[in-house]
Formats: sequence, structure tokens, C-alpha cells
Amino acid sequence: MDLILSQGSSEDQESLLKEILADLYKTPYIFLFENARTGLFFLLKALGKGGEVITPGYNCVAVPEAVQNAGYEVAFADIDLGTYNIAPESLERSITPGTSAVLITHQFGIPSDIEDILRICKAAGVTAIEDAAPAIGALINGRLVGTFADAAVISFHPGKVLPAGGGGALIVHSRELADRVGGLLRTLPSRRSNFAHLARAIVLKVILDPKIYEVFHLFYRSSLGEDALEAVSHANKCFSAVDRCSKTQAFLANILLKDLSPTLRRRRDIADTYKHALSDIAGLKLPDIPPAFEPSWIHFPVRVQDKKAFCIHMQRSGIDVSRAFSYSCADRYGMDNCPNSRLAAESLVGLPTYPSLQDEHVERICRAVKACPAK
Repeated sequence: MDLILSQGSSEDQESLLKEILADLYKTPYIFLFENARTGLFFLLKALGKGGEVITPGYNCVAVPEAVQNAGYEVAFADIDLGTYNIAPESLERSITPGTSAVLITHQFGIPSDIEDILRICKAAGVTAIEDAAPAIGALINGRLVGTFADAAVISFHPGKVLPAGGGGALIVHSRELADRVGGLLRTLPSRRSNFAHLARAIVLKVILDPKIYEVFHLFYRSSLGEDALEAVSHANKCFSAVDRCSKTQAFLANILLKDLSPTLRRRRDIADTYKHALSDIAGLKLPDIPPAFEPSWIHFPVRVQDKKAFCIHMQRSGIDVSRAFSYSCADRYGMDNCPNSRLAAESLVGLPTYPSLQDEHVERICRAVKACPAK
């Protein structure tokens, strides 16, 4: 790991990452942070509008918490059960005179119906923001998600398409808004703890070794005590600190971005195998992806009838599946306008799509799904 610390200065790594992202997203306005959530926070602070921000009812709870921390009210629109993204018709009903912005999450790496959503936002005069944190490399008609709206955030979190151990970026498509973000950042002290991020990267690398992970998986989930659906209230967590991207995170992101094309190709191949093998399984609902969409697939989401029983079966088969989000953000915030979001929380499970997954393992996963009596 000494190699990581010898790859030039922190500024060199950050400059290189900004250059790569600027070329990828066709804008010079790139801001690097410790995570995507912090990028969203600074973007909303720079907008300075107040009012409410609409987010999908089915989402990571860190998203509405970032919205609240930036000084906005949170509102929700329901999702489409084909793509698990915000449904344009629900968004149209949810917009009010107090709406300042809409956050368009490309959930699981599946693109949103961006054209209809942008049309609605434009008609209402609200800012459109793409949450492309789970969707680096996803395309709509050959165009990269994160390039459609006024701004976007992406993530290099360990559970995302390019797992650099952490880090994220804010992508802005107008100079005026970029200048406002830059003005806020001039007052931000930088901790950038390379040691903490390096240690985290090493631990993740060790744990995710296939032989070690098998033991870790058995230890971590052997009790099967996780709830399939979490019916708990939200915690309005305040940011205790915000941080820029560290040298370690930037360096790892630079390495992973070089392999973005083969990474996406492998993830899509695995997803295609699932689609072909599992399309006619009774009780199993696969995502419904329009032909123009090319997802980046952080995992392959399926809906099952008994989520907990399905997860137990897969774990006993030696397969670690994601329970996705076991909560509806709308329900956690006491709002009942998102029935599809609750259904997704109750039933969605993610099949693995990480690039090093071998074909024989994908086939084994398909056999286990077919053998499950709780689909």
C-alpha cells in the first residue's frame, strides 16, 4: 500500500480525478467530497431557495436526511414498480408552490424516466438534481446519466459501481451554480484523513476476498436476525463534520475509472443472465427496463413474495443477497402517499452483479432462486 501514498501529491490525485470526471460528464465544474451525501448537502446550500425538495419514497434514508440538514423540508413522490425510480405521474401530483427542487435517483443503477421528469420540473420552475450515486456509467439512448439535469452527485462507496472505499463528486452544469458552490467550499476546512480512508480500503479488500468473505458472511448473518421490513421512524442525523475527498479515495477512484467500460460490460452480462434464466419463474418479479435504458446494475433487484424466507433460503445456499432498502422513506417520515415504495421495501432483494463473479457462480445463484419455495 506504500504505492498508494507515493502516487504524487493529494492535489495531483484530485486534479486527475476532476479531469477524468469533467471529460466523462462534459462539464468543467466538478467538486470532490468524502461522499455523495456531502455533495448533495453543499449543492442544496448553494441553491439557497428553502422550501421543499421532493425525493423518491423508496430511497436510502441518508438522502432525505441530507436534504433536512441543508435547511429544506422533505417531500416524497412514489416510485414506478418496473424501474423502482420516481414515477412521473406521482411527481406531478406531489409538486406544490413550495417545491424548490426534485431529486431524481437512478436506483440500483437503473436510469429514471428522465425526459418526462425534466419536462415536469421545467413546467413547475423547479431545479432538477440527478442522484447518480448508484449509477455511474448508466445510459439513456447512449447518453450518460448525470448529464441531463442541472446538477448530479455520484459515489465511490464500497456498495456502488466503482467501490473506491468511499468518496463522491458533485457535478454542476452551470457556471453560476458552480460559483456559489465554490464560494461555500472556500470556508470549508479540510480534514482529508488519508490514514482512515486507507485503513478502510485495506479492511474492505481483505473482507471481500472470496474465502474470507464466506466466513465473514456466516458470522455476520448467521443469526438471520435482520428484519425484512424495518418499521422505524427516521433519525434526523446532523452532519457532525463534512470533508473533502482524500488522496487515497481519489487515487482508488482514478484506478477504477480506467476499467469502467469492462466493469459495466461484466455487470450487464450478469444481469442479462439473470433476466434470461429467471424470466418465467412464478412469484418472482424482475425489473422492467425500457429498451433505451442501459443500467449500470449495482445489483439486480427482484421482488419476492416472502422476503425474509427468500433471504434465509439464499443464505443457507451459501449466497449473500442484498435486502436493498428494508424501509420506505415516506413511511419513516410519517407520509402515506407512496404505496409502491412500501411494497418495494417489503419485497425487493438484490442479486449480486459484482464484476469478479464467475459464470458458474451466477448459474449457481439462478439454480438457488429457482429452488426457493418462498419466491
